[in-house]
Amino acid sequence: MVMLNVNVEKLSDLLLERGWSQQRLAKELCVNPSYVSLVVNRRRNPSSRFVSGVLSAFPSVRFEELFKVS
Repeated sequence: MVMLNVNVEKLSDLLLERGWSQQRLAKELCVNPSYVSLVVNRRRNPSSRFVSGVLSAFPSVRFEELFKVS
């Protein structure tokens, strides 16, 4: 099974730079805040909607900087 993991440190840095919480990210992505928490804590694989939303929210960041396929 292919797993896609979030680079939590990088995502946290990006959120901090913007002054966003995980809750604000969830709102921007139109997902439930608990889902963001599950993804960040590696209890759920990020959906394509999550991945595309994060990349759209932070266009200067490459996929490889935020996500790791394992």
